Amino acid sequence: MKHVHQVPPQAMDADGNQLETTALFVADLELNVTDSQLYHEFSRLGQVLSVRLCRDKEGKSLGYGYVNYVNPQDAANALKMLNSTPINEKRIFIMHSNCDPSVPRSGPGNIFIKNLDKAIDHNDLYYTFSSYGKILSCKLVRDPSGQSKGYGFVQYDSDEAAQEAIEKVDGTLLNDKQVFVEPYLTKKEREEAKLTTVFLEIRSESDELKSFGWTKYDSDEAARKVAEKLNGMPLNGEQVLRAFLEKQKFTNVFVKNLSESTTKEHLKDIFGKYGRITSAVVMSNADGTSRCFGFVNFKSADDAAQSVKSLNGRTFDNKEWYVGKAQKKSERERELKVRFEQSGKEAADKSQRLNLYIENLDDSIGDDSLKEMFSPFGTITSYKVMRDPHGISKGSGFVAFSTPEEASKALSEMNG
Repeated sequence: MKHVHQVPPQAMDADGNQLETTALFVADLELNVTDSQLYHEFSRLGQVLSVRLCRDKEGKSLGYGYVNYVNPQDAANALKMLNSTPINEKRIFIMHSNCDPSVPRSGPGNIFIKNLDKAIDHNDLYYTFSSYGKILSCKLVRDPSGQSKGYGFVQYDSDEAAQEAIEKVDGTLLNDKQVFVEPYLTKKEREEAKLTTVFLEIRSESDELKSFGWTKYDSDEAARKVAEKLNGMPLNGEQVLRAFLEKQKFTNVFVKNLSESTTKEHLKDIFGKYGRITSAVVMSNADGTSRCFGFVNFKSADDAAQSVKSLNGRTFDNKEWYVGKAQKKSERERELKVRFEQSGKEAADKSQRLNLYIENLDDSIGDDSLKEMFSPFGTITSYKVMRDPHGISKGSGFVAFSTPEEASKALSEMNG
């Protein structure tokens, strides 16, 4: 039997201040749990006004629901006493219901978490992210059988908490599996991010240099063909100096080297000139002092890109700002790895150009004789005649020069 009643307005204290909500969100329910079971379990802690178990179109449980109490204190006690306790041998998750956690909202404070281990439940997700701020909603997405789909959403009450969570958790291991955390985007915003924009850099008649996003294409190939045609062409009486593709789509901008007095209002004023801003934050320490970096999130990827092009390297309050795409920890690590591998490759290539391998050496030639032979061509940094364990020359050796040009000259003169 279902117990459904009208939900009353929020309870108030004697001074007219709103108390904690009387509504609870209950998740990770075993799929055979009924409304009556929920009512029975929660009514032990106080007078329950209503119970609603959420179901799909076929009437099957979705594994979560809502319980409303008459008294907010009873709701608080139920949260404290029943959270993480089992119903039908499955641990449940409870939190105050501030919004519908099944419908994630974009905007400030909302983050998306993916690649979660299937064993992680709502309690694990909540307690992992509760260290960074007050959570308004927490939703782990499950399939019709109740199994985790490996992703979820957490909404905080502030941008600062969301950014802190992204910085600290993205790329870390949960249950020995690397997870990825990023700002939540609506479907429209995700589709927008997939498009490739052709940017134009134009010299106007007044000799002003400007660049802007011209149009968008659903493939790099189509955008590239347009860019090639526009390069150097006149457009509306102005000269297109170059047309180029913006391949990295982003709406979240990172800014660092801020003065300690810079506030989020200052960021909104400065970045707001380039487009609509959905959120701005200056990160702070535990004592409230500025950490001198922050984030600005734009509605449009084109506006975000334009702000980076215009503001990176600009000076404010005698501080030269760095402005760029806000990268997640995993992205920064991948970029550093690529740079390291590239620098290693370049070092290996350079080393290869500096070193000469010599063969068919006479047995009488030793290390010093080898150095003397090649020293006319430049500064030798190392030299060695290869020998067997008995000290007999193998007829080969190595000579390393200080520059590739010296090595190349020696190779040209001595080879053969």
